[in-house]
Amino acid sequence: MLTIRPGQRIALDGVVLSGTSAVDQSPITGESLPENKEKGDSVYAGTLNQTGFLEVEVTHTARDTTVARIVHLVEEAQESRAPIQQWVDRFSAIYTPIVLVLAVGITLIPPLLFAQPFQPWFYKALVLLVIACPCALVIATPVSLISAIGAATRQGVLFKGGHALETAGRLKTLAFDKTGTITQGLPVVQKVHNLGLISDNMMLMIAASLEKQSEHPLAKAIIAEATAQGLELETPESFTAVPGKGIWAKFGLAIYFVGNRRLFEEQGIELSDAAQSLLAKIESQGQTPVLIGTRQGLMGAIALADGLRLESAAAVRLLKRIGLKQLVMLTGDRSAVARQIAQQVGIEEYQAELLPEDKLQAIQKLRRFGVVGMVGDGINDTPALAAADVSFAVGKIDVALEAADIVLVGNDLRRLGYAIQLSRRTLSVIQQSIVVALVLNATFIILGVLGVIGLPIAVFEDMGSSLLVTLNAMRLFNTKIYEA
Repeated sequence: MLTIRPGQRIALDGVVLSGTSAVDQSPITGESLPENKEKGDSVYAGTLNQTGFLEVEVTHTARDTTVARIVHLVEEAQESRAPIQQWVDRFSAIYTPIVLVLAVGITLIPPLLFAQPFQPWFYKALVLLVIACPCALVIATPVSLISAIGAATRQGVLFKGGHALETAGRLKTLAFDKTGTITQGLPVVQKVHNLGLISDNMMLMIAASLEKQSEHPLAKAIIAEATAQGLELETPESFTAVPGKGIWAKFGLAIYFVGNRRLFEEQGIELSDAAQSLLAKIESQGQTPVLIGTRQGLMGAIALADGLRLESAAAVRLLKRIGLKQLVMLTGDRSAVARQIAQQVGIEEYQAELLPEDKLQAIQKLRRFGVVGMVGDGINDTPALAAADVSFAVGKIDVALEAADIVLVGNDLRRLGYAIQLSRRTLSVIQQSIVVALVLNATFIILGVLGVIGLPIAVFEDMGSSLLVTLNAMRLFNTKIYEA
């Protein structure tokens, strides 16, 4: 049995034996708001107990916990990824033997079969070997990758190798996690709704005054909104907290209740048709209502939801502007919440109520349409991050950073557009360098075999083409961040 105090992480999967508390399950399930736990509810290793004391009966050992199974999924997904062979490596494996055979033929065939002098043909073979040396061809890819990775690092984008950079340039589909990626992962007051009995500010002040001793994330969001509005909080009398449901306290001659539906039902407070309609409207928008009322009935509600990152909509606009049309949001949160967030940021396609293994399967299905990327931050994202052709990590979750190919330092989603643009430009520069190297080599090989040029020119061509490829790659250092 485990005893879990407020602020502690739950070590193993189990079932609550006693106690009530709000538990932050976002690292596992992706749900943006904490879930109330009481006797009989399941809890997961790696989640955070926030407000109350829990006694938990362990149901799974460390090897069988949800986190352990997620890590196992990550390992399987990483093993299933086929290595991408570089075109230059395959070309060089064929090109180099052909050049050597050709040089030997030029050296031996004319003297042996046609009684030609040995020295001129040996000289031509040396010229051929110098010109045909694939230095520029071989360095075209690595020098471009190094330049691009260096430029990206200065802009707060960390590529974990050239494979990630090249693959990002071929992206056709990009999938997003919601909680902590598109959103902040913290509740924010969206709107104060009243039923005409008191003003919005008075209702917000009452709720914040009652909640100011609470550690619940919803309470903190309400207090933060009241503070931002410049409201002066009162000290209530006869304060009573009901774990998992809410609080009530006396203000002057009236007793006010702040909490969820269960608190009002337990206190025998009936909700009018107008109140029911208001709560249904709030919930249909994917928001969580905190009810405020008295013994006489509901006065209104404060709607809270996971707040968007300020740059999320701009990041999506930028991705669309650079030609990435298929954007998908994958989340473990409710469908109503997912729909609301997707509409706000401009993502047309979304899938909700997904477990980690469901996200993994979604990524595998998306791969049928081309190269797919995944953007995530939490433990529940890591199987999908590992299964994607290229993955981006935001946030500070160690497992996600380990599984991802590209890390966005500072959590600015607009750097996604920069990373993809840089990758595309890098591929273009590599292709340019390869074409230049091949054309120069082919031209000078013909001139060398015909005896038009000698060793000095051959050496100059070899060094010149390598320098030209290097200078072309260095242009990547000037790649700028494009704003949406």
